[in-house]
Amino acid sequence: MTEIASPGQLRWAFVRLAIVTVPLVLALGGLSNQFDAAWYAALAKPALTPPPITFGIVWPVLYVLVGLALAVVWH
Repeated sequence: MTEIASPGQLRWAFVRLAIVTVPLVLALGGLSNQFDAAWYAALAKPALTPPPITFGIVWPVLYVLVGLALAVVWH
């Protein structure tokens, strides 16, 4: 056998790493929101600013994608 690890082992190693990195990035993003929420609310925003619900949907999706990208780079 010339392989160090099988493709299945490599896939599960990535999944385990993603299970750690995605929640970590989500938690860090949530913590940053706690510090910046009052600052952002005090800003004078332009008329084209999306409604607050948009941020609640988009940012977690972006954080999940950042966590997966971190897992890919780390792996």
